[in-house]
Amino acid sequence: YGPVLYNAFREIKRTFDPLNLLNPGKIVDAPPLTANLRYGPRYVTPNVATTFDFTADGGSARAAELCAGVGECRKKRGGTMCPSYQATREEQHSTRGRANVLRLALTGQADLTGLTDPAVRAVLDLCLECKACKSECPTNVDMARLKAESLHQYHRQHGLPVRNRAFGHVARLSRWGSRLAPLSTWIVQSWPARWLNEQLLGIDRRRVPPAFAHRPFTRLFPALPGREEAGRGQQPVLLFPDTFTNFHEPGVGVAAVEVLH
Repeated sequence: YGPVLYNAFREIKRTFDPLNLLNPGKIVDAPPLTANLRYGPRYVTPNVATTFDFTADGGSARAAELCAGVGECRKKRGGTMCPSYQATREEQHSTRGRANVLRLALTGQADLTGLTDPAVRAVLDLCLECKACKSECPTNVDMARLKAESLHQYHRQHGLPVRNRAFGHVARLSRWGSRLAPLSTWIVQSWPARWLNEQLLGIDRRRVPPAFAHRPFTRLFPALPGREEAGRGQQPVLLFPDTFTNFHEPGVGVAAVEVLH
């Protein structure tokens, strides 16, 4: 506006708001643009070795720095981002809060020691990795990828917990459960087993595990009537039974074949 108009603004402000109660420090007599820089003049973005490729963002630290702090992840109505913040209303469970913690950890601030710091894992714990931030955040912060990198670094240093190993081998465990059904179902659904699941795997004891099918879908499929005719159309259909369908609810796969037939 130039010095003439700006002085006019100041005079109007002093006239109608002599005590500076309305929006102090805004528009009129505001501090210089460089007075409250987010990072400060001595801030240097570090280069951190990662497993995921963050070169498009200039590295993992710059991927966290994409957060501009506008707080779009704190919205309470409309959209998806950020589900955990909508549930807790706590800043640390918003995309912005997580991005700030990652930035502080990667630069060695706030007594944080990089991505493997337990405090960083605690902040990222409630992130659902739904990638809503990647699509709804104005700067497209990809917190899901940043969390995956952080977890990888953490587990590489501290080792995988029992819970991760159990869920990582769920197909093998389900195969044995199917072979020993229905005894295995009775065991895993018993109160002592559910109590043990809560202690070792973090699964609430009130959650009843699914029953094992004595005959998995892969054993039922060869005897299904019409299975050969199901794929003789112009567009062949491939059916991939997952672990749950194969060992827990093979009837779902049978119904799919019947629909195809």
